[in-house]
Amino acid sequence: MRIFSDLGVQTKLIGSFVLICLITASVGYIGVSVGRSTQSALDAVATDDLPGVIALARVQVAITRAQRDVRTVLLQEDPTQRGAQLDMAQGRLNELEKAWAEYRALNSSDAEAQLMPVFEATYRSWKPLMVRTLDELKKGTEAGDSAATEIVLKQMGDQTRSMNQTITGLTDANYQSAVEDVANSQRDRPAGEPGE
Repeated sequence: MRIFSDLGVQTKLIGSFVLICLITASVGYIGVSVGRSTQSALDAVATDDLPGVIALARVQVAITRAQRDVRTVLLQEDPTQRGAQLDMAQGRLNELEKAWAEYRALNSSDAEAQLMPVFEATYRSWKPLMVRTLDELKKGTEAGDSAATEIVLKQMGDQTRSMNQTITGLTDANYQSAVEDVANSQRDRPAGEPGE
């Protein structure tokens, strides 16, 4: 310690200033690199994961609303109201296909890539049943309503359940992908950074 006490005041001040500058630069470097890795994780979640979850939610909402519209038609006696509700149900099918196309256009994980064909195969068997249901309801007769009820209650249940389960699986895969994106961004930080 004698060396330190033998130094002049000017040297001590300059040395202390240089030391504080080095500490400040180190803290700044850590802050910038943590900010970059956090931004990278947020970008991955925002561009890859969140749009997929939104598109899947739109698919599920369209399925649910189409089925609700069909059930509403079955309860509706006014022909004008029935026609409007049938048009809405047909619109839901269009919404479903559009939302699915948007989801398919996004980047997907391996888990999602395995589940997509399952949904599509089930949808290909579900849609004709839904179209037949709508056609029966358009007749506006008791026989048509009875046939539509038969289709909805006895033929579409398995496909609807399968589509909903697959969408849940796809949503879970999206969530897992987001978790992995965040974990990868934390793992890629330089040693000694906060958050390890």
